[in-house]
Amino acid sequence: MRVHLRTNIDADEPEKEPETETIAPSADAALAALGRRQLSTRLEPGVLTAGELTEARRQLHHAAQLIAATGRCFAAPLPDDAHANLGWSHELKGFVTRPLESGDVSLRSALLVREAAVAVCTKEGRVLRQLPLVDRVRNEVAGWIRAQLSIHDLPAGRLQFDAPYEIPDHPVAGGRRYMAGEPEEFAELGRWYALGQRLFDHLRDETPGFGEIRCWPHHFDLAMQLPLGEGRSVGVGLSLGDEHIPEPYLYVLPWPAPTTDALPPLKAGGRWHTDGFVAATLDGETLLESTPPLVERAAEFVEAAVAAARQLVSDG
Repeated sequence: MRVHLRTNIDADEPEKEPETETIAPSADAALAALGRRQLSTRLEPGVLTAGELTEARRQLHHAAQLIAATGRCFAAPLPDDAHANLGWSHELKGFVTRPLESGDVSLRSALLVREAAVAVCTKEGRVLRQLPLVDRVRNEVAGWIRAQLSIHDLPAGRLQFDAPYEIPDHPVAGGRRYMAGEPEEFAELGRWYALGQRLFDHLRDETPGFGEIRCWPHHFDLAMQLPLGEGRSVGVGLSLGDEHIPEPYLYVLPWPAPTTDALPPLKAGGRWHTDGFVAATLDGETLLESTPPLVERAAEFVEAAVAAARQLVSDG
């Protein structure tokens, strides 16, 4: 079931800032305090199987809507709700908004994926304050974000948490507390996004014409597009799972969608997905079977799939 994101805070469920202001410790420090093992230092995904990330990914997908809302309300307007999308930060291991501006004030907000936290940052990306999501409810996180923007002189009364789309439902949208997962799950999600960012940075260097690499909060995927003129394009992205494919996967999407009767073979274990949309895909489990660095096999798949997609839309 899909549900429209709530924007207004119900009268019997008021927004509230946490009783104590929190500047969160690092994830490793928090784990050490609990006597639990530290997170893996591995840079590429592979600590967990691709299928073990669903619950953590679904919860962060909902948390990302609160951060995207700040961009929707305070970033310079762009077509197609693009001012609400997010950019990956290797330094923060998370997603940051475009600059949030009002008068002389310029900030960013962030979803710290590895830390499973939200944050308010300087325009340059330095964290000013952060709030762990663990054991918080949605309205509490929303209230904290609103309070932080107000403290830093943005007119927080303008902030609305509604969205012009629906996302898959999850109990956190109705007031369940965030996070039943293990910290390693969120760290692993971060490794997947970092892999996608490195891969797409490489592809942009090798193939002129690609647009920005952005996380679209509607789908919570990291993606970019190669316009080819006359309404034709090739989209390239990394989804960490959705209703079509429940595990992380890379995709290359030709547009307009080609017919499916003569799709060319794909390299590096890729396959064509044709149920609901037509795209060349490489699923996470197949990629994890590769010898590291995984980014090399991912690049082999994506580069060949982009060439095939360009040919398909040209022939069409």
